[in-house]
Amino acid sequence: MILKCPRIGIHLISQIGLKLVVPRRLIRRVSQYCEVGVYLKMSRSTVYWFQEDENSCPLKEWIDNIKPKKAQAKVIARILLLEELGHELRRPHADYLEDGIYELRERYKTNQYRILFFFAGKDIVILTHGLVKNTDEVPPTEIQRAKKFRQMYLSMPEKHTYEEGDDDE
Repeated sequence: MILKCPRIGIHLISQIGLKLVVPRRLIRRVSQYCEVGVYLKMSRSTVYWFQEDENSCPLKEWIDNIKPKKAQAKVIARILLLEELGHELRRPHADYLEDGIYELRERYKTNQYRILFFFAGKDIVILTHGLVKNTDEVPPTEIQRAKKFRQMYLSMPEKHTYEEGDDDE
């Protein structure tokens, strides 16, 4: 079921009861590859997307550029799983990197997609940015970038929480 929210975006409630605010223009891409059903189970965590500055969301920009669309849908489905399981999500879906920074893990064919995130309290997840991993480990520069974004978010959460505007479709 798709529920429109004029201020934020689209709520996607999947067949297994996961709920996530998904930017409007991505919902069509996800629905092509994922079954969508009507369940109203409450999720365990709330997922927010980090906003670097006004209208600049590194994760949104990265997801928009993932090709093929099936890989994009799988990455979004992994975000749904994170929202449902929160701190309980473990390998192979997520892993702890260092200093409170985690990686959300997805693979499609030969590409390894990673989304870095942190927890802001017990049930709040902040997704910072994504990358395609080409080595055995996440590059230290990407971890440092996530730490910088965390520091920015914690200092001014309202300023650094992405909210999709009505003109973003």
